[in-house]
This record gives sequence, structure tokens and C-alpha cells, in this order.
Amino acid sequence: KKFQIIYAGVQGYSTYQEYYHLRRNLRFSPDFVVLGFCMNDLTEPYQVDIRFGGLGIDYHRVLQMKNRLLSWIFNETGFGRAIRHFRGGTSEEMRRRNQMRARIKETMNVQYMCLHPEEPKIKESWKVVINYLEKITSLIKEKNLPFLIVIFPYTFQIGKEDTHQPQEVIQDFARKHKIDVIDMTEVLEELTNGNKDKIKKYFWDEDHYTPRGNQVIAKYLFCWLRLKN
Repeated sequence: KKFQIIYAGVQGYSTYQEYYHLRRNLRFSPDFVVLGFCMNDLTEPYQVDIRFGGLGIDYHRVLQMKNRLLSWIFNETGFGRAIRHFRGGTSEEMRRRNQMRARIKETMNVQYMCLHPEEPKIKESWKVVINYLEKITSLIKEKNLPFLIVIFPYTFQIGKEDTHQPQEVIQDFARKHKIDVIDMTEVLEELTNGNKDKIKKYFWDEDHYTPRGNQVIAKYLFCWLRLKN
């Protein structure tokens, strides 16, 4: 069998952004929906989004602004980006930004999140994620579409059960809403036995996959699609 996949993912998008993105992309009338959940979907909004206490600028250097016109000028034009690049800010501003970056990085990195699930900020973040997962699920169920969540681990989680709390939350959510799940944590643990050298064959870094890693994901996705069709 053959299946056409519309890859609508956007690098760096988290769950709340994916909800709005899915709403727009339903105009393509898909026959099924697959959602990839990476561990930093939980932590990233708190590092970059002002509404959640973040810096207001992401790792692509996109500046978050309330005024849409100014946002367009500073993010979408070379003129605006040049101003931001050369301005830089005073040494005191830079010091405050660096302090804030260090604080956010310490409290909202993925490894910390996995090991401290009871931290108030982590629990608050999960509420946001689950809320948008429920909205995504409702959208898909309205269309009566098959829905699959694929869980993507970080390398440090493979073979370490004490770091799997985020996977358990997503799996519990899926059971509650009768959603299919492929947990790549389990798949990669079976393939590598937690061996670091073997893990490196499937990852470029801590969470991005090599062609070999992507082939494994594609194989499991294809098997799910065959079962659904």
C-alpha cells in the first residue's frame, strides 16, 4: 500500500502552536492525523514565550511583540533584523538577559523536568500541554479521523526508567481518550539496550534523528497505517 503524507510540522513548534496549525491545515481534508510529541514541547514555551515567563525571543531569534506591525518589521524584514543585531542593548540589559536565560535553562530544561515532575512550574506546564492536547483531540474526533501520537524521547531517557514520567503522562492521556500511541522510547530501548554507541546510530544529537533513526520511525508509522486501512 501507499500513503501520502503532508508534513505540516514546523521546527520548534510546541503543543499550543500545533493546535492552531492543525486548525488551518484541516482544509486539506486529511484521512488521518499524526502528532509528534517531543519532550521539549513541555519546556520550550516557558523558555521563549513571555506569557509563560519566557524571554520573548526564541532560538531562531524571532522576537515576540504585542504590536503586529512592529513584529512584522523586526522579524520579517532585513531592516528590522539589522537594527536588532547592531543595537544589542546596554551591558546592564545584557547582564539581566543572561541571568534570566541561566535561570530559565536551569529550571526548565528537559532533564530537570523528567526528574522533578512535582515541581510547581512543571505541573503548570503540563496543564497547558494537556489542555491543548484535548483541543487537538476534539478537533480530530469532530472529523472522525484516526489519530496517532508518536512520542520522541531524548537520548538520556533511553534505558533509564526513572526519566520516563513524561511518556507515562502522554500514554495515560492517550488511554483516556482512546488514541493510538507509538512510544519511540520503547522501540529504541529494544533496538539499543541502552548502549550509548548504538544510540548514536539513531541520533545526531540529544533529540534529532539520523536517517537511520527516521527509517525506524517511518517503519512503525507505515505499520500503523496498514492496520488502519
